[in-house]
Amino acid sequence: MSVDVRAVTESEFADWQRALRTGFLRPPVVTDEEVADRLANVDLARTTGAFDGGRVVATFRSFRQQVSTVGGGSLTADAITQVTVSPTHRRRGLLSRMMTADLAAAKERGDAIATLIAAEYPIYGRYGFGPASWAAEWSVDLRRAGLDPRRSGRPEDGGRIDLTDADEI
Repeated sequence: MSVDVRAVTESEFADWQRALRTGFLRPPVVTDEEVADRLANVDLARTTGAFDGGRVVATFRSFRQQVSTVGGGSLTADAITQVTVSPTHRRRGLLSRMMTADLAAAKERGDAIATLIAAEYPIYGRYGFGPASWAAEWSVDLRRAGLDPRRSGRPEDGGRIDLTDADEI
């Protein structure tokens, strides 16, 4: 039986969510409330599943993202995320089929770039993805972040962070 790669329907979304959770080594349990909440925040036309019979064996989702550019401008990007392939269906070209279709659709939409939100970015180098930066520097306005040292409710010693291992927890 061939594997069908296509957009997920609303009635299939709970199964897609279970496959996604399984792909990220989490229990494949989703409540009706979780499904409804997530459905309200995804574009099903950009939520792809690979179906072997009635079973979702791979997941892929993209969404529109604005990326800031030098000089205060921005570009529309195709943000790719929630990519999984079941261990039972690896090495069959499912990721390539989903990625190729999504990048072609992004080009057709006129998206200037594609971004990848991934836990294991190195496996996507074959599609042209790589790290955007190896380092970052942040400045945080303590008052805006709610960390004003003059506010009450902070620890007497100012707080601290300790490194620990699993046995100490």
